[in-house]
Amino acid sequence: SEKVDESLSGQLVIKTLNLEQADLERFRLRSEHYRRLNLSVTKWRALLIASMMVLAALSMLVVLGLGGRRVASGDLAFGDFGVMLTYLAWLAVPTRTLGFVISSLRRGTSAFERLREVLDHDVELRGGEGEAELGGLSLDVRDLSVTFPALADEPVLSGSEVHAHVGGERDVARRVLDGVSFQVPAGTTTAIVGHTGAGKSVLARILARQLEVAPGQVFVDGHDITEVPLGELRARTGYVPQDAFLFSEPLHDNVALGDPTADEQAVLAALEGAQFTTDLGQLPDGLGTLVGERGVNLSGG
Repeated sequence: SEKVDESLSGQLVIKTLNLEQADLERFRLRSEHYRRLNLSVTKWRALLIASMMVLAALSMLVVLGLGGRRVASGDLAFGDFGVMLTYLAWLAVPTRTLGFVISSLRRGTSAFERLREVLDHDVELRGGEGEAELGGLSLDVRDLSVTFPALADEPVLSGSEVHAHVGGERDVARRVLDGVSFQVPAGTTTAIVGHTGAGKSVLARILARQLEVAPGQVFVDGHDITEVPLGELRARTGYVPQDAFLFSEPLHDNVALGDPTADEQAVLAALEGAQFTTDLGQLPDGLGTLVGERGVNLSGG
């Protein structure tokens, strides 16, 4: 299902590059792998349940054979033999069910292990405790350095060179930002310009507290950014990423996402500032028009 969702989301790219057959082949390979996994699970589950049923029937056969001979020879009372058969019949059904329970328990344990990786993950990005008095949000960046480990997903923010283990080898990390310092007084506008890979997006994510930073490098209104509570700082920060994400909700709710109490006039003012008022009149239900996931029914602009 993940592959189907990916193919449907990227269908324009697939069609444009004439990759229909290649994408279909990828889907076939994944389906075949999924089929083999399910056949293996089904085989072992059937074997386990059948084994439990055989054990239950075998125990009944043993009791009937040995107990019947003792009853016939007078060593065992018929009433005691009947009680034993009754107990055994009561145990037969739970024994057969045990195979299904063990199989389900194992599947549940495997699923829980995947969840526990998320639940037990340590929170690496922490804010300060208490409250910080923020005013006009002046910004002071002092000798900020950011280092990416080779092929790692997240940067290591430190001033010293680091190494990362990748596939058993040690690779020298790549410095993204090196000793960046600047000040932005409150109420002013500053543009940061640079070539691709210069670290502009990393810097923006640091200021929005999406990435951790070492103490003593970034200050907001004189407060170290690592000591400002995350909720308070993010409530005062507007961040527009390169990859815009829209929810499958009406246009009004997407615009007012950061302020659920915003009324229609505030939403219209925001749309006017984004120069969207002309397009608004072309939408079938105006502000109530449902925006598809990731804004699929809106233009990229």
